[in-house]
Order: sequence, then C-alpha cells, then structure tokens
Amino acid sequence: MKQRKPPVIGKHTLETLTTGMYKNPLDAIREYIQNSCDAIDVGVQGRGRKGGATDIRINIDPVKRAIVIRDSGPGVAVKSADSVLRSCFTSLL
Repeated sequence: MKQRKPPVIGKHTLETLTTGMYKNPLDAIREYIQNSCDAIDVGVQGRGRKGGATDIRINIDPVKRAIVIRDSGPGVAVKSADSVLRSCFTSLL
C-alpha cells in the first residue's frame, strides 16, 4: 500500500481564510454557513442527497473555543477528500 505524505499547507492558511479574505473575520463563519446552504441545494437537486431533513446545525462551545457547522448536504467522498480539500490551499503553498 502506498504511504500518504502528510498534507503541506502554507503557514498563513488560517490568516488567509479569515482576515486575508474578509474585512471581518466573523464573515468566514457566514461563508461556511453559505457553503452548507449550497451543499443542501446540491443534495435537494438529487446529486447525492443523504435523505432526511435538510438542516444546518451550528454548535458553539465557549469552553473549547470551537464552532462546529454541520449540514445534511452530500459532503465529499472519503476517496476524493484529500485532493478536493488540498485544492482549496493550492495557491497558498
């Protein structure tokens, strides 16, 4: 079995995804919610819908200082997740 190399992502990735792309860093959260809406639309149009409710759940954990956004869209297949997610950062390498 071929060994996978660990992902190499530019050191300024977090900054680019927040203040580098948006005037207000909280706009990044709005963008993630919009992405969830788009994913649900794809599912509703019959391209990979998981079935069940079409919803977006947002959990805020102030203790862990974490925000988790989940949706019922079709998601990304495990087999292609590596290449799909790495392509988001190609220009940052």
